[in-house]
Amino acid sequence: MTRPKEVRIFPLITLMWKHSQYLDEIVKYYTSKGYKIDIEKVEYELQPGGNKMLKITRDFI
Repeated sequence: MTRPKEVRIFPLITLMWKHSQYLDEIVKYYTSKGYKIDIEKVEYELQPGGNKMLKITRDFI
């Protein structure tokens, strides 16, 4: 089975337009496992303030 080299999570806010309570834990967990974490601004916005995407990538197998 082939595993993806990249996972994207969008948006990073709740339906109440607040910072997701899970985001910090996700970043901490995957960083500790050697994954690269990026939060990128995107050109589209589904909700007010919901224009950021989390990318989790890996360079190893």
